[in-house]
Amino acid sequence: MEHKNIKIEKELLISLYWGNNYSSRNIGKLFGCYHTTILHYMDRYNIPRRFRHSQKHSEETKKRIGDVQRGKPKPPLQGRTIPDKTKKKMSEAHKGEKNYNFNNWSSREPYGKEWSHELRKQIRITDNYTCQECEMTEEELGYRLSVHHIDFDKQNNDLENLICLCKSCHTKTNFNRENWIEYYRLRRFGVE
Repeated sequence: MEHKNIKIEKELLISLYWGNNYSSRNIGKLFGCYHTTILHYMDRYNIPRRFRHSQKHSEETKKRIGDVQRGKPKPPLQGRTIPDKTKKKMSEAHKGEKNYNFNNWSSREPYGKEWSHELRKQIRITDNYTCQECEMTEEELGYRLSVHHIDFDKQNNDLENLICLCKSCHTKTNFNRENWIEYYRLRRFGVE
């Protein structure tokens, strides 16, 4: 999906979500953004969300659902506890190099000597305490923004290489890293 800054008016968002019954994913597709961006805007505008479980079924519908479910095997592990020995095996099966998100132990690399609370605070001030992806502020989010290394090099603490991101947007950058490097360089400097 293409990354871009968007502005969505509150009334339009209410109309699409509540009036036309669009999902956050469908609204995101309309605007060419992630559904999480739409959810951020809904939070920003205090727009209540629909919940799947808020729908009340009639007694007739409940009976039909029960009839369909009767006789079917339960999904795996439903209603059962997993033994500690099994939990340990599952955990070991996904540790380190076996993990799908493994990146050559880069999380264990040390930060450069310039990395400090003061540097991170300076970046937050420079970025106006605002996520540079979804434009949500620390105040709106209720927590301190992360400071992200654009080139993913923890030793490179140049001010031009650091950017503020919320937890949601920061998590997205762990996938397709080369694309994110190019994206933020283009966005920040217009340079590849």
